[in-house]
Amino acid sequence: MQNEVRSAGSPHLSIVTSLYKSEATVAEFIRRADQAAAELTNDYEIILVNDGSPDRVRETVIDLLPQFPKTRLIDLSRNFGQLAAIHAGLSQARGAYVFAIDSDLEEPPELVSAFYRKLTASPGIDVVYGLQRERQDPWLRALTSQIFYRLFERMTGIQDLRNMLILRIMTRRFLDAYLSLGDYHLFVAGLSHHAGFDKETIVVDKSYKGSSGYSFNRRLVMAGDAILSFSTRPLYWLFFGSLLAAVLLTLMAVALTVVRFTHPDYQAGWASLIISVWLVGAILTNCVAIIGLYVAKVFEQVKMRPRFVVRQIYHSGDVA
Repeated sequence: MQNEVRSAGSPHLSIVTSLYKSEATVAEFIRRADQAAAELTNDYEIILVNDGSPDRVRETVIDLLPQFPKTRLIDLSRNFGQLAAIHAGLSQARGAYVFAIDSDLEEPPELVSAFYRKLTASPGIDVVYGLQRERQDPWLRALTSQIFYRLFERMTGIQDLRNMLILRIMTRRFLDAYLSLGDYHLFVAGLSHHAGFDKETIVVDKSYKGSSGYSFNRRLVMAGDAILSFSTRPLYWLFFGSLLAAVLLTLMAVALTVVRFTHPDYQAGWASLIISVWLVGAILTNCVAIIGLYVAKVFEQVKMRPRFVVRQIYHSGDVA
């Protein structure tokens, strides 16, 4: 079959998902994912990553492992975030084809069939990822998402990332290239673009459960991480902006000097002085803050801390 690269003992298909507050849905997800994978091949694995979930999802999965022998549970030592948990699962996946999906059932696990068939029927394609047909987010979240993607596209030149989901299927060669990228901050859409290879999309209808696991502050931090990780344009904007401000302030100083000499009775106002001081102070503070963010990203990267720590991996054979 095209695009397939397998080593001895590797499964044909891997399904990867993360678990956080998923106790209510994990049993149904495993059952449906197992059935959908079995309809495609007998050689598959399901990898579940417990991202430090505060509920009893780990115990629930451990109890289900004897019923689903092709399922593994990767238990992280704490909550590292959804993207890090998905990355942990992808790094453990051994399949020639790897399907990533959320476990909240907003996207049906049965989609693996459509994604698998499109990938295997498309010569030269290494990734098929899902695009949400119509976002059902609250208006504020939808507005901030639109603003972020417009800024990201303008600053990085990377296009067509709007409405992209984690939902995707990948060939082994693409996944190996993706995992080789050393970025500490994981922005999946940007890293997928950077890894290259040819891609196609499937438009999917995603149900909405009415709330999001990401707070506004968390989304704001992730947006900043994404832009700073893929673009240096803010630094250029600071350079040219500060240069323009310096030129304008110099011209203002020259104009005031000329006015002072041509009109001896002219008295400069304190208000204009204070505003000028505050304006320059605000510009300098903003410049230092943006430079500091880049330095912070470098600091986090060079520490080479792992993105996640695995506490234990559970197999069906480990459970009596």
